[in-house]
Amino acid sequence: MNRSTASLNGRAELALIALALIWGTSHVITKNILTAHTPFFYNSLRFGFASLCFGLLFAGHLRRAQPREIKQGALLGLCSFIGIICYSVGLIFTAASKAGFITGLYLVFTPLVAFALFRARPAADHLVG
Repeated sequence: MNRSTASLNGRAELALIALALIWGTSHVITKNILTAHTPFFYNSLRFGFASLCFGLLFAGHLRRAQPREIKQGALLGLCSFIGIICYSVGLIFTAASKAGFITGLYLVFTPLVAFALFRARPAADHLVG
């Protein structure tokens, strides 16, 4: 391994650690916010801010998008919004650590559900990692 590859690997590992810290603390922060606001209000602000940011960043792409693509994106956004509302409501009734653990289980269940629904065998790295 040369010095450039080692440096890149080190930066990638630091980025993963930072991402895990941000993801982990987001459960605690969300739990604290939900003591003062409803899940719908909090997530409306969250999705509204994200929509504004992405709308500004990708305005050119949005202008060139077909109406069908806009509808599909809106449907996916609605599904995500409903899922996060359900998560937020659940977070009111349980500890942030439990919510994080349950949320993290999607890594385990995704290959199993894919196999059950589509008969797609999980790859070896899915079983190990």
